Amino acid sequence: MVNLIQNAFDAVLETNQEKKEIKVEIEDKGETLRLGVIDNGIGMDEETLKKAFTPFFTTKPKGSGLGLAIVEKLCEAMKIKIKVQTKPGEGTAIWLEMPRFLS
Repeated sequence: MVNLIQNAFDAVLETNQEKKEIKVEIEDKGETLRLGVIDNGIGMDEETLKKAFTPFFTTKPKGSGLGLAIVEKLCEAMKIKIKVQTKPGEGTAIWLEMPRFLS
């Protein structure tokens, strides 16, 4: 979560939007929980999105490119589905869908 929020923070700092927003949402879906980090930052184009979870890929001047790669691996290990919705200039939403009880 810290990495997703940091990425959202970085994205809103790069936008020209007057009002910069980051939201964390939690939805109870019964057997599953859905957690989202949503920002109105710079968003990602299709090419960037394709590479976003690739180790060492970054668009940040001082980024390591490991943040989302690590998030993806942790999600795999914990059986958490990760979904990304993004649009250049409008922002990004990253959703984690997980069983109510992680084993």
